Amino acid sequence: MESKKNMYTFLTLPIELVYRIMDHQSDFTLFCSMQNVCRRFNQILNTYHRYLELTKLDLCSKQIGDQGAQHIGYGLRTNTTLTALDLGENQMGDQGAQHIGDALRMNTTLTQLILWNNQIADERREQLRNCLVNRVLC
Repeated sequence: MESKKNMYTFLTLPIELVYRIMDHQSDFTLFCSMQNVCRRFNQILNTYHRYLELTKLDLCSKQIGDQGAQHIGYGLRTNTTLTALDLGENQMGDQGAQHIGDALRMNTTLTQLILWNNQIADERREQLRNCLVNRVLC
């Protein structure tokens, strides 16, 4: 007689198990890689205590570049807890800054953005500052 094994998919895992998996992830992973995977996961993420308490994210000197800034931009679009983000010294250029600026059109909670020592033109940096301070389109 064949024994029946419980088969779980990500969509059917008990929430406690998903929380345990999330306990072993970095803040960066929670912020950038675990959002917008699926509707159920967004609901779980939005109830997870570490994500709800994530107000500051220090990504200084992580060498994320423009592509990493794109992932951060995706995370910023739906995040409602982050108020400070340090992206200093990350080899980010104007394209990466554009990804962040696009996200700021939807994000109203971020108030501090650190971009020192990147390859962002002064004009673009000023546009991002205006976006944060005045909530104008970037």
